[in-house]
Amino acid sequence: MNAISLQEVAQNVKDLPSLPAIVMELLNDVDNEDVDISLLALHVRIDVASLNMIKRWRAEVRVR
Repeated sequence: MNAISLQEVAQNVKDLPSLPAIVMELLNDVDNEDVDISLLALHVRIDVASLNMIKRWRAEVRVR
């Protein structure tokens, strides 16, 4: 797997989709050391579409 350089990310950041609120909640939960794993699982299940969208974007950046 090829790593994406910081320069590539900076050049393509405008192409990133905006993050839905559930992703922000997930990121906040991950920062909490006392978070319940079932809550994390719920947030991931709710937002599988956004995770797939980000994965597709990463694949596109690698191709360029």
